[in-house]
Amino acid sequence: MKWKTSSQLSRPLTLQQRTPGTNAEGAPQDTWATVGTVWASVAPLSARELLMAAQAGIQLTHLVTIPYRTDVDHNSRFLEGSRVLDVVSAPLDLEERHINLQIMCRELQVL
Repeated sequence: MKWKTSSQLSRPLTLQQRTPGTNAEGAPQDTWATVGTVWASVAPLSARELLMAAQAGIQLTHLVTIPYRTDVDHNSRFLEGSRVLDVVSAPLDLEERHINLQIMCRELQVL
């Protein structure tokens, strides 16, 4: 795999982190805190990649590539307007060079 140049990371996404908590009745309720804006490449998965993920029991829809950072994990998500891309797996440090991360995500339907 090859890392992306900064000119290929052309979409601003809002990065958020989940904070577990409870509501007034004591029931679990997560809140989301905005970490900042990251420039990204967002690509839908191919039919073959979707099929392979489904066979593995994983729901994936998109591959997001961002500049390398250490604060993205399974408690993260990306926002683009009303669109929500939930991080599904640990980010992949391309070629272990600390240049870009590839992150498998699933698009959530927000009501």
